[in-house]
Amino acid sequence: MANTLTNLNAEWWQSTIQFFLNNMLVAREICNTKEEALLVSGSSVNFPSVNDLTVSNYAEGTDVTPISLTSANSILTVNQSKIVSFIVDPVQEKQATSKYVTVMAQQAAFRLANEIDKQVLADCVSLAANQLTAGAVSAATLFSVLTDAYAKLFYANATDKELFVVMDATRLGLLTQTFVNGGFQQADKKLEDGFSPYAGKANNFKVYVSNNIPSSVTLSIPVLPTAGDTFTLAGATWTFVAVGTAAVAGEISLGADAAATQLIVRSAINGTGTPGAATYIDIAATSRVVYTNNNIASAVFAGGDSVITGVGPLSPSETFTDINNEFGVQTTSMIFGSMGAPSLAIQMLPSLYIHPLQYQIGLNYMTHTLFGHTVFTRDTFRLVNVSINA
Repeated sequence: MANTLTNLNAEWWQSTIQFFLNNMLVAREICNTKEEALLVSGSSVNFPSVNDLTVSNYAEGTDVTPISLTSANSILTVNQSKIVSFIVDPVQEKQATSKYVTVMAQQAAFRLANEIDKQVLADCVSLAANQLTAGAVSAATLFSVLTDAYAKLFYANATDKELFVVMDATRLGLLTQTFVNGGFQQADKKLEDGFSPYAGKANNFKVYVSNNIPSSVTLSIPVLPTAGDTFTLAGATWTFVAVGTAAVAGEISLGADAAATQLIVRSAINGTGTPGAATYIDIAATSRVVYTNNNIASAVFAGGDSVITGVGPLSPSETFTDINNEFGVQTTSMIFGSMGAPSLAIQMLPSLYIHPLQYQIGLNYMTHTLFGHTVFTRDTFRLVNVSINA
């Protein structure tokens, strides 16, 4: 019997999406998270706090000076409105498996979770009061990175709560090598379902793995490239061709000089401007989706250099003829902190909107959620950003 979309009711979809979100979100695990049902864009959510206390000397017959207990409400504004939309045509529906609803719910939750995590982890990197530079991290040096980060948090009196570290898959692999004799306690849940971000526990830290940690690399093109030169970024290869001859996906037309070529390169990476023979032909649609989902963006060239930012591994490489044209070293982060240091307010259940398409028999299914995030000033000392070379 063919599947029908009558199974896709809003209540079932919302709870299924929330189930997957709860299991996928790194942010939900490490943040001081508040889930509220009646959020609208612009809502304010209160995160109350009280002032710290001090100890003073006591002398007989002398009045003490008590510190007034003051409370404050830090306000987090819910200003992020995100939607995942997909169209189902009855012809496609008949070809779907019986599990298509669950598969689509899991994929929608995956994209929403990635978007939330990208923004929360970017907060942790940029707002952490403790910044360390570790350079190239190996299995031999990773343990010292963990101990240095722990020391920073201890000196900041931020070890009163459970500690966490968020790292990428490469560093997780090094961690497994470092603790090869059983020091890394892998999480059963991670081993069972595969999509839980919690990987296990090591050296006092709960370990989470994520592809959404900010990363960057500098692309230098001070000299006009040669036709046939290439560079690869996030799995997509770009090839320079003679002036005005870009014709197939991933080709970049050379400009009149290096400065003109830089403008075209930036437009190509960002997917802006007008593609064509005189500029560039865009990469395959699947590769452009990767660029979009990974927030890959090229900044304005300055002195021949453009800083390319994104999340996850950018995996840069190049085959430039001139040695002055090159990629620098990719940098990323390991994020250490005390649980609840970042703050997140999120809609308790995502909303489902179903809308018929004009002049078509398909339906557009739109999953919408609202959230807000920050690291309040009082919590910045409870975070350590460790910059590493990838």
